[in-house]
Amino acid sequence: MTPVLSGLTLCAVLAAVILLVSGVSKVQSRDTVGDALDALGLPGSQLPSGVLSMLPWAEIVLGALLLIVGGVFGIIVASCAVALFCLYLVIIIRAVVTIPDPVDCHCFGDLAPGDIGARTIVRNVLLVAASVLALIAATDDRRPAIERIVKASAGDLWWWLAAVLTVVVVATVLYRPVDDVAEEDDAEEIADYESVPIPLASVTDAEGRTTTLRGLVAQRPVLLIFVSPGCGPCERVMTKAPGWMMLLPEVDVRCLVTSESVREALPESLRPLSLVDKDGSTNLVFEVHGYPTAWLLGVDGRIAGGPQKGPSNIEMMVQDMRAVLDDVASEQGQSGADEVLVD
Repeated sequence: MTPVLSGLTLCAVLAAVILLVSGVSKVQSRDTVGDALDALGLPGSQLPSGVLSMLPWAEIVLGALLLIVGGVFGIIVASCAVALFCLYLVIIIRAVVTIPDPVDCHCFGDLAPGDIGARTIVRNVLLVAASVLALIAATDDRRPAIERIVKASAGDLWWWLAAVLTVVVVATVLYRPVDDVAEEDDAEEIADYESVPIPLASVTDAEGRTTTLRGLVAQRPVLLIFVSPGCGPCERVMTKAPGWMMLLPEVDVRCLVTSESVREALPESLRPLSLVDKDGSTNLVFEVHGYPTAWLLGVDGRIAGGPQKGPSNIEMMVQDMRAVLDDVASEQGQSGADEVLVD
């Protein structure tokens, strides 16, 4: 192996470490892979839960194999890494181009949060480059990457180019602009959205009565959850919805489905409080592309919160609502609790 190609072994190590860190972070993250895919505009909630749970472990296994296998199998593994990083790059570019709102891809779970953008594209381009160089190294020297490193002589360690690439990639993974951190801190203290009127759309309740969304909130705020029975994340949300009704007695919790037949697939406890979007107008005006998604509708006829996508984000929204209501109740009395959701 030439000295230059010997240095490319570090690219194999870099690709392997990135895959290992990504997989482990996703396993430990509070957000599911389905939630992350939904945020990127992909039908993550529609995929079988088994497939979604396998992705982080597939990254871990692929990263480990990049280090320990050689020969033809090592070339195949390196090729799979190239294909995976290319796929991730395409997904990120698609999301940046097609989704106007800020999106956190959770590419590394909770380790490196932050909205995707040009910096994310640059990072993924570098990862593709590293994986391609790792494939070149695996083709040139069939020994496992670990063996190449251990047995390399001092004269062959011309690795400065690969070392620079490693530093740049790690920096793009972990770096977060100060503005991102500040915005996240602000979001924890106050909802950062512009209140807009509730769109004109109609729904049908369990008794067959049709009403507009604005009519639905004439008396009480509504937590409207778009669900699709059969998807794993939706099942988790529907399991917790009865508890949320008890946790938020000031708010009407409603699950919205697309047809009467789908309503029948809901848990029996949710059917009386479910709504049907017969003509699809509600899904259309709220631009719902993935399930579950939740919006908070205020009694003043304006949107009070949302959208929140995925079980973990929706549950966090519910807990935040309860905390705000409790704070207002303690300061102003229980009468002020109903009003805070529409401010």
